[in-house]
Amino acid sequence: MSIDLRPGATALEAPMTVPMASTVASQWKAIGSALSQTQAVQNASIPPASWTGAAAEAASAEIQKFGTKVSGISQAFPLPVQAMETWDERIQATITAIQGFQAQ
Repeated sequence: MSIDLRPGATALEAPMTVPMASTVASQWKAIGSALSQTQAVQNASIPPASWTGAAAEAASAEIQKFGTKVSGISQAFPLPVQAMETWDERIQATITAIQGFQAQ
């Protein structure tokens, strides 16, 4: 059995960081939040009170459908944001742990 006499930094490489992970996660979070704050989403279930007639009902129905679709899209962002943030945190923790092992 031979002893590995290489320095720790050579023998045990740390994983690569996730470039701009927190920036991407922050942007996705902002997009999801912005979508959920649109009038279409906020008023999807409220028909315009001042409109009357078939045209108003058709327009209200389309606004409600659109609001529901935008709401669904806005709800698609939190899960990937959390995954990206968790991934970045775990990579950083792993790099720190490996740097400690390298020093040993």
